[in-house]
Amino acid sequence: MTEKASKTSKGSSELLTSKLIKAPHYITTRGFDLNKIDFRQVVTAEQVHSNRVAVVGKTDLSKTIPGADALITAEKEVALAVRTADCVPVFLYDDKTPAVGLVHAGWRGTAMNITAKTLRTMEKEFGSRPEDVKAWIGPCIKACCYDCDLVELNLYQLIGSGIEAERVEVSPLCTGCEQSLFYSYRRDGSGTGRLYSLISIPI
Repeated sequence: MTEKASKTSKGSSELLTSKLIKAPHYITTRGFDLNKIDFRQVVTAEQVHSNRVAVVGKTDLSKTIPGADALITAEKEVALAVRTADCVPVFLYDDKTPAVGLVHAGWRGTAMNITAKTLRTMEKEFGSRPEDVKAWIGPCIKACCYDCDLVELNLYQLIGSGIEAERVEVSPLCTGCEQSLFYSYRRDGSGTGRLYSLISIPI
């Protein structure tokens, strides 16, 4: 396992993080109490399976951005958040600018190249260079449980945009297989819970 995990008193994983991303970030698991998140300090995306990328800042805190499936910011003290239950969370961190991005990539967004578009938008808005960006493809449904390899498609977009392969980490965990850790829309149906991914710029 390439993620680091924080533990509850019972020893179950609450949060997973990447060793590669040196910015505050995590994805929750089933064992995490969402009441621990202060949503007053968070910007969320509506998530309509689009490829819309929204540039956000402190004036957007506690808001849900309509029509967006990816968020980017170059402001500190702004946490970005997306929700998943099989779709791909893609974490982006440019430590030079600095800037961060967070992508919700389902099959529709992936087909519309949302991850590549998010990187282009970071470059346009903040001057982020792909060679300065590190990325983490977080836990999501894998080809073993789904007939489309969303991981490979989003990895292709990252590398095709100019990020070197060694600067990308891919979670080995499948939300469809790991029932004790993750919610899964495909496995459990529409009434299942959601995993929250968050990222912010180091203060």
